[in-house]
Amino acid sequence: IVRKIIEYKMQKTINEASDLAIEEALNWCDKHFKVMDVDKLVTYKDLLADALILKKSFNYNCLLIDPYNSLAKDNTLLKSLGGHEYDYQVATEFRLFAKTNNITLYLNAHGVTEALRRSHPKGHEYEYLPQPLSMASVEGGGKWANRADDVICVHRYTSSPSDWMYSNIHVLKVKENETGGRCTPFEQPIRLKMLQNNVGFEFLGKSLLVPVKKG
Repeated sequence: IVRKIIEYKMQKTINEASDLAIEEALNWCDKHFKVMDVDKLVTYKDLLADALILKKSFNYNCLLIDPYNSLAKDNTLLKSLGGHEYDYQVATEFRLFAKTNNITLYLNAHGVTEALRRSHPKGHEYEYLPQPLSMASVEGGGKWANRADDVICVHRYTSSPSDWMYSNIHVLKVKENETGGRCTPFEQPIRLKMLQNNVGFEFLGKSLLVPVKKG
């Protein structure tokens, strides 16, 4: 993860960068990102406890949990609530954690098996390739969309001979659109093109990460 962050920062691979550029990018990464790598099973309660400790020493603005199904279940809570209500409890506590600590919390979720098998029909531009996930296609179903402020699906046609380098961003839900945000139109996602060697993305021909010129 850190390697990818610094490559995006430098807009070049580590094999192409100088030792000085890599060191500067690593220092920048350490200043702006913290990766909480775990070597044991943790529940959502364990994760939030560690995240709170980190918040006190590193005042971050955003927390990304990737993915939800990597967290162990709290067996005591699971037995008392059942699987469906357990997920609602977790979602509620995630929301409260974000609100209490004034952060944005992103939760990555994987698709269910049936949704992953679903492909575009014959005659479609991407016929027989896997379809993007809908709000109810993730593990746990529509409850996550019900509790989330915003829902985004990032989909890439990895087997497409022509469009494999595009990441398609489908905005499926925007809770508040007074500031101008809205869902993307049906089958009209935001398309980000991978830069050569996967060191960033461009939109409408312009790089999204433009290095700041000093002086």
